[in-house]
Amino acid sequence: MAAFDEARALLRASVLDCFSNAMLAITPDGTPLPVRGYVRPQETEGRTVYSLMTNDELPELSTLSYKGKLYQLVFQGPARGRGNDESQLIRQYTMNLKETGGRRGWSEYADGG
Repeated sequence: MAAFDEARALLRASVLDCFSNAMLAITPDGTPLPVRGYVRPQETEGRTVYSLMTNDELPELSTLSYKGKLYQLVFQGPARGRGNDESQLIRQYTMNLKETGGRRGWSEYADGG
């Protein structure tokens, strides 16, 4: 391993050690998947949007429970640092709240959403 790759790996481990928590995501097929990362809230127009910051690669449409609510994870891309540089350390997943429309007996989706 090159010195640069070793330094990047140490930095990645340090960031995750300082800011992350052990969490459990559920893959679309129902398999529990341990994840190490942290949730970053962002206030937009009076509404809070959550992102999962992790180095783990998760299958599309995995779910994660956070503060008693279930969220579906959608890969957003490498996290953005200050400025326009993309992070080579952390992946960002947008956390979409799983709505209760299908559970209340209605949904705009044929499969209940």
